[in-house]
Amino acid sequence: MKAHYESKPFQNTDAACTLTGKGLGVNASAFTFIRAGTPDMLIETARGKNTYASPCAFNDTSDLTVDGNTTTYYHSEPGIVFPWWVVDLGNTYLVYQVKILPRPGYYAYRFHNIEVRVGNTREESGHFSSFRLFSTYNEYYSDTLETLCCYRRDGVAGRYISIQRVTPEDDMLHMVEVQVLVLQE
Repeated sequence: MKAHYESKPFQNTDAACTLTGKGLGVNASAFTFIRAGTPDMLIETARGKNTYASPCAFNDTSDLTVDGNTTTYYHSEPGIVFPWWVVDLGNTYLVYQVKILPRPGYYAYRFHNIEVRVGNTREESGHFSSFRLFSTYNEYYSDTLETLCCYRRDGVAGRYISIQRVTPEDDMLHMVEVQVLVLQE
């Protein structure tokens, strides 16, 4: 007599399944499986979305980082300590990857000691400690690196993505493009 098993896929994008007990060939008593987004399941969602940031220099506004044009960039105002930038995705998504293209050339050294965070509440003070840490970049950027990719296998749920320098020097934040890849619904 054969046993009949019904297979059901995960229904929730941030679902986790914990299996307990002994299984075939399993020595541990519990395993947790998390649904992970693979590259073919991810879509870019930041382009054209609303952005805001610490004050900008000249006309290099925060929205230029999500316009798809690699000849424009966001440039924070001189004298701002802990400069920051945020994109509002409009809805809560499970974020798996954030791609950042800092300004290349002579000014590339300005992109360093960066935290990328994901949150669910609009924050305009520059204090993002309530956001979940997604990734850090502690090196000095070199334009030989091209686009920097931060990836989280487990994904982080949120609506707002912040990028901020976390060292207290008076150095501007320059970014050409930012892409946020989320799990396709």
